[in-house]
Amino acid sequence: MKSEITTITNERFASFCETLAEQANTVIHERADKMLETWQESMQEATENDEDLPPLKFSLSCSVDLAKNRVETKISFATRYTLTESDELPDPNQPEIPGMETAKGKKGAGK
Repeated sequence: MKSEITTITNERFASFCETLAEQANTVIHERADKMLETWQESMQEATENDEDLPPLKFSLSCSVDLAKNRVETKISFATRYTLTESDELPDPNQPEIPGMETAKGKKGAGK
């Protein structure tokens, strides 16, 4: 069956927008605890690593499907996580000298 051209009135469009706004409000409030928990974790990590505080980013996607007579709202959210661990690599051309500090701050062999 072919789709027919449908005229959307201002009132019907306003109704779509109102429904989408209500759905967005519901979806955000339903996931607010998880969003804040995720954001708080990344802020704590940034503070511990002396980094800038990360933003919470979320996107809202709304669609109106006239063929299915359906209005749908989706939300996705994310925050940045960075994990860093580093050590100095030993220089294969530089033998350890007994009694000297190594890259990790431990005494060398032959103490």
